[in-house]
Parts: sequence; structure tokens; C-alpha cells
Amino acid sequence: MTNFRQIYYSFPVRLLALHFRNHLVLIVLWIFLTLLMTGTVGSFFGMHYLLLTPEYMGEVNFLSFLITGAAFGAFVMIWNLTTYLLVASRFPFLATLSAPFTKFCLNNSLIPLAFFGTFLIASTGFQWHDELTKTWEVMLNIAGFVIGSFALFGVLAAYLYFTNKDIGAFLRPGEFVPSPGARLLAPGYRLPTIWEIREGATRWRVDTYLTERLHLRLVRSVAHYNPEMLAQVFRQNHLNAIVVQVVALLLLMAQGIFMESEWVRIPTGATVFILASMVMSMFGAITFWFRNWGTLVFICLLVAVNYITGFGFFNYRNRAYGLSYQEEKRATYSYQELEKICSPENTRRDKEATRRIQNNWLAKNRTPLTRSPKWFSSASVAEVCARRCGPCKHSSRWTAPPMEN
Repeated sequence: MTNFRQIYYSFPVRLLALHFRNHLVLIVLWIFLTLLMTGTVGSFFGMHYLLLTPEYMGEVNFLSFLITGAAFGAFVMIWNLTTYLLVASRFPFLATLSAPFTKFCLNNSLIPLAFFGTFLIASTGFQWHDELTKTWEVMLNIAGFVIGSFALFGVLAAYLYFTNKDIGAFLRPGEFVPSPGARLLAPGYRLPTIWEIREGATRWRVDTYLTERLHLRLVRSVAHYNPEMLAQVFRQNHLNAIVVQVVALLLLMAQGIFMESEWVRIPTGATVFILASMVMSMFGAITFWFRNWGTLVFICLLVAVNYITGFGFFNYRNRAYGLSYQEEKRATYSYQELEKICSPENTRRDKEATRRIQNNWLAKNRTPLTRSPKWFSSASVAEVCARRCGPCKHSSRWTAPPMEN
């Protein structure tokens, strides 16, 4: 029983329980990505191919996995930033630790590590058994994903490590003035008072946490700290988290501007992780400010965005170069206009033009030894179609008779 209590009241397990209780939208996002990756969802459209074997500039290689891994690293960092915004204030002891955000990321890594391990196993098996990729290429690709993930996550973690402050940065001699009942976090949200903490009435009890060296440490009481000082630590950390999320959004917008350049078209798998990061950031920001109304506001926002993007100003359409899209020059699209185009005279001229194309091709491919080229034989056509795919077998039934005639 003692061992169970130690595990249950450890910081990683308490964070996991809190996410499942309060942040089901974020958990569903992880589950949805896992279902896409394993092919449980979207296999008909080949979504698992895009995640397990990402392609960049027409190639599946180390670079494509590196970019996808970097996008996954960004997604994991957004996960940590978002959850830190939402739940850090429930654990006031974090503000008393050195590098509070780093320790939070480490203890908040159960879900990302589970997804990371699942991806490595699924991608390795898929490349070996389905793509018949050589062993050294598989290892190189997996190494690219791992390096990309840890590289981007490490850069962002290093920035937050050196810019986030802890309680020591705000402590000054003579500044300690207890103020029981003060609140520690966002507008409209009440945290436990000093009296509640002293009495052990906090809802999310934590006894131990993991350090950077993976050692278990006991949580110290924060009753003797000034609550306003703890709140100042959280506000400074939250500001850094928001800065990183805004910069990520600006980079995504900049990528959209240069989409015509081939080198900017990152793998689709990386785009999926970036899109999930944006959804997670948006949900976290809304929940942070609207609290209990956050889920409803988030759904209403999605509906509003879907409605607004239906208008021409927000709806980007691909257009063919050289054509005029002015209203007065557009061709009328109706059954009457299509019937005018499909007149008997137009149909006759189209048949004659097609026959000339076929006769020219026949003249170039006919040899003295064969009356008709190999490709004009119905047996050859049927054989080629049968070797391709199932739908082609059915189409060959319609293709062979016309060629026989």
C-alpha cells in the first residue's frame, strides 16, 4: 500500500490524472494522432503513410525524417507550455524550485514518451515490412527523427531554462510579508490559501517529483513563502510561454507566404504536427482565460472560423495562369452552354482530330514485321491492366473490346 501511495502521489502520475480530468481535449488530440499514425483512422486516405514515411522534395530520407522530428519536438514543447499555463498554479511548490519549467517538462513527459515510442516502433516496422527499406536506411531515418525531435525541443528548453525565473530571483532581504488568502494565478481562478496549504487541504497533493538527474525528491512546504512572490514567478514563466507560442504562429504564417518555393513545402507529417500544435495552443489560451467556459468558447470559435472562411476574402482559390477571372469575362457554366459545345459538328471534328492522332502514332510505331504494334493488341492491354491493380482489371473489360475492333 505504501508503494502504491508513493506512485499515486508522485508528480508525473498526478499530472497525468489532472490532464484526464480537466483537459480531455488535449488528451483526445494525442489519441487522434496515435490513431492516424497506426492506420486505425484515415488508412483509406493513406494518412499513416504520411506520418510513418514522410516525404520531402520527392524523397523519403534522413532530411524528411529530421524535419518531421523537429515538428514533433515543437509539438511536445507546445504541449508542455500549454499544460504549464493551465496547471502550474495548482502546484505552488514548482515556484520554489530551480528551473521550475524544466522540472515540469520532465514530470509531464509520460504521454509524449508513450507516443514517441509508439512512433519509432510503428515507423521501423512499416519501413521494414511494407516499404522493404534496407536496414541501414531505416536506422538512418529513425536517427533523423530522433535528432530532429531532441534538437528543436532542446533549443526551446534551453531558451526557457535561461529566461524563466524561480523564487530565488525574486527574493530580497526584508521582502517577506505573509498575506494569507492571496491568489497565485490567472484572472478569475482561485488557488488554495496559505491556511489551506498548511492544513493539507490542497486538492492535488504531491509528495515527490523527478529532478533532471531522474532522482526522486520530496516536495517541500510553501507555507512560509509570500504568495504574491509565487504568483510573480508564475506570471513571468507564463509570459515566456506565450512569447514562444506567438513566435511559432508567426513562423507558420511566414511559411505560408513562401509556399511557392519547393524547399518550404515541408513533409505532410510535419504539417500535421504543426497544425496540432496550433490547435493545442489555441485551446490552451482560451481555457487559460475563460476557465470553465473554455471548451464552449473553443467550440464556438471553431464554428465561427468555419463560417467566416466561407467568404471570398478569407477563401484562397488556386487559379490557372493566363486566364481572366473577372466576373464579366467568365464563361457561363450551365447545361445549355454544355449542349452548345457538344453539337454534332463539334463532335464530328473532335473524332476526326482524335483519329489523326491515333493514325500518326500508329505510323510511327508500326514495323515491317508486325501489322499492328504490341500495345494495340487486346491481350497485351488486358495483361498490363491485370498486373497493375484491382480497379484496372475492371477497366480492362471495357478497354479490350474497343481495341479489338
